[in-house]
Amino acid sequence: MLVSSEGQQALFLGALALSFKNLEHPGWGASWAWSREADEENRCKVAEWAVDNDAILILYHDPRRAWFRLGRADDGYRAMPLEM
Repeated sequence: MLVSSEGQQALFLGALALSFKNLEHPGWGASWAWSREADEENRCKVAEWAVDNDAILILYHDPRRAWFRLGRADDGYRAMPLEM
């Protein structure tokens, strides 16, 4: 689910990512995914979109880092927690 307000965007990830690590490393996904290839491809698309749009990403599986942004890193992406 995408929420846009006052020029900012936040995306609720649902089951696409169980941890922020799944977006830092899009190849790391759930073994139960119906298609691991499609799952990884979708995480890559979301990660690129999130970086390009400076979007807030929201997880419900990881209460220690439920809200974060992504930045580019040498090996892919780096999660940056939000101060609440």
